[in-house]
Amino acid sequence: MAPAVAAPAEPLATEATEALYAQWQALEGGFVNASCKAMARVRELQWTALQRLCTSRTELVSLLTAPDVREREVLDAQERFNSMPIELRLSENGKSELHMVTQDL
Repeated sequence: MAPAVAAPAEPLATEATEALYAQWQALEGGFVNASCKAMARVRELQWTALQRLCTSRTELVSLLTAPDVREREVLDAQERFNSMPIELRLSENGKSELHMVTQDL
């Protein structure tokens, strides 16, 4: 049994080759132009993403380094709590005042 091999193709006519070549060049040019536009858009999106990332990082750093008033409030409440004499802490009025200090916190 002989192997199945395709017969060699006949050469195309000159007009057909020229038409196919022109079509190929048009397709290739369109593909290259579309690829260039797509890559330009990717570069633009990448640049926008990097700008957003940098802005977010800067905002985070400023948020983390900003002074926090809560720490001062806790220290003030602790000072008010500790400044009450022990005798007053044992009385009902003193206990209610200590509860008010912790509630305000």
